[in-house]
Amino acid sequence: MRIHFTDRYRFLTTKSSFILLLSMVSASFTYCQNSDTPKEVTQTFYFKNIRVVPKPGQLLEGHQLIVKNGLIEAVGKNLPIPAEAMVIAADSLFAYPGFIDAFSHTGIPKPENKDQQKVTDPGNPPDDVAGITPQKTVSETFKTGDKSIGDMRSVGFTTSNVSPRGLMLPGKTSLLLHLDEEVDKVSFKKDIGMTAQFTTNRSVYPSTVIGVMSKFRDLYKNSEILGASHDKYLLNPSGLHRPVYKKKNGHFFRLLKKSCPFILLRQLPIKFTELWS
Repeated sequence: MRIHFTDRYRFLTTKSSFILLLSMVSASFTYCQNSDTPKEVTQTFYFKNIRVVPKPGQLLEGHQLIVKNGLIEAVGKNLPIPAEAMVIAADSLFAYPGFIDAFSHTGIPKPENKDQQKVTDPGNPPDDVAGITPQKTVSETFKTGDKSIGDMRSVGFTTSNVSPRGLMLPGKTSLLLHLDEEVDKVSFKKDIGMTAQFTTNRSVYPSTVIGVMSKFRDLYKNSEILGASHDKYLLNPSGLHRPVYKKKNGHFFRLLKKSCPFILLRQLPIKFTELWS
């Protein structure tokens, strides 16, 4: 299994390598599509009379902007319209540069402090209590209009790779635009990767870093065995029992197949002298 700390995706960018977010861009404009998806009629777009904000405090009115194959080809006035371009009236639209946050919880409120579910066997707790929720998605806890969205936008971030909150396996991340819209409208790309960390629930297993490492190994090995049984069953089910899957193992299959990045978070080491400051 290959572990990725970051992953690259294609965004609307200028040739000078800064990010451009068009307020009208939606998930339908994504170019991260599979090979079976029909190609668009054109990959060239001509935005007419768009307002451009190249830097804070500066506004360029009545400009034209050409996007070709996901890249901004030109910005200016009286630009010629390419023959293959789709012309978009952009009188009410703005274009401005922005940063992309590689990982955050933007739009995901902190959970309320509720009484923890009573566990009869702390050594074998339910997966959600232990923090093993690889099936959880951002859309389950995303809050439209959350203060963190506006805060990120105000300091120049237009997009974030957002993860659910949680413990050792919080769930799957999605690339979200920082707009005050419902989660389906701001999702640029869903299920980018699976988040993992060494955060524990101190009252149940795994309650230590070593315990988390042991649990990761257990999940990996069991998923590996179930994956082999799954492949064998698909090849020839005659005389075999249908494999029984659990949610956590099913989502680990994608990691084993290397079709899903594993985003491992770690805290920076603390200097011993800082403990006494």
